[in-house]
Amino acid sequence: MVLSNQVYLGRRVWNRKRSADDLIVTEDAHPPIIDMELWNAAQASLLIRRQSN
Repeated sequence: MVLSNQVYLGRRVWNRKRSADDLIVTEDAHPPIIDMELWNAAQASLLIRRQSN
């Protein structure tokens, strides 16, 4: 899903299909497309939508 893709924050994430313990996250892999404030707003919106369904 686009709204949960951390690439927008400039992060690269590997091993997504495995357990959370196996995730490899590289910070600042490239310049971020959005800032953390917008990311947090999108995540809050997603959470509200999931809880209402």
